[in-house]
Amino acid sequence: MPPRVEFASVMMVLLGTFLVIAAVTEWAGSSWLSPRAFAVFGSAHAWWGVLDLVLALLAFYAAWALNGRQRVTGRLLALAFAVVSAVRWMFFIPSAPVLGVLVVAIDAVIVWGLTSAREWFAQPSV
Repeated sequence: MPPRVEFASVMMVLLGTFLVIAAVTEWAGSSWLSPRAFAVFGSAHAWWGVLDLVLALLAFYAAWALNGRQRVTGRLLALAFAVVSAVRWMFFIPSAPVLGVLVVAIDAVIVWGLTSAREWFAQPSV
């Protein structure tokens, strides 16, 4: 496995873990992620928590698939995760600018790592 693909896999596990924590705090009604005055689509924190949990599961499965025999599936799921995650965190840039930009940057590095190793994904899985 090329180092950039392995880095993308590790970053997906890291972001997936962070998204699980974010989902739990959104369900608990904590305001560490966004102040109460900030509203995204009516500020339904429970729905953001569900989206974060789904994204976390997608990240974990994609990272597992990249490390296993399902390279192409893992790549496609990881790219889908990174794009959806980046769009999701763009909504929170007004509320938490440093966190939002940081997560979008990590998602961009994931996309770069997965798209720059075409030759490895073209080889059959062992």
